Amino acid sequence: MTVPLTPLTDEQLEAVLRFAVEMVGEPTISIEDLIADARWHRVELAQARAENERLQRANRTRQDYPFRCDACGRAHILDTSIPSEFWNKIAPDGGMLCTTCIDDRLALAGLRCEAEFYFVGKALKSKSYANSHGDLAEARA
Repeated sequence: MTVPLTPLTDEQLEAVLRFAVEMVGEPTISIEDLIADARWHRVELAQARAENERLQRANRTRQDYPFRCDACGRAHILDTSIPSEFWNKIAPDGGMLCTTCIDDRLALAGLRCEAEFYFVGKALKSKSYANSHGDLAEARA
């Protein structure tokens, strides 16, 4: 059975450190410095956990579209359509790329093209590239 850990209050932290000093002996730095250092690390750890949770939320995939970029591993949430002649020059075999990696690979290959983007969410829906009458559709004609 796993017991959830709760953060120590400053008073509890100080009591734990004083007990450790009693058990082990005098530290090479003052107890006040030990307490200050432990508080600093606790704040640093809390900030790291918060940043990790933020990044996990930012990189989450959709439940109905659980795909990730084969190159960078980021969540693939925005379909990017480029002409086949460009895709065939940059694509991994049978793989999937996010918009950023498509752009990076095009630039690395010295290629430029227009793209159309497709997204359907809970409340947001983009214009479908299949029904597009933009520059990309004209370029294909």
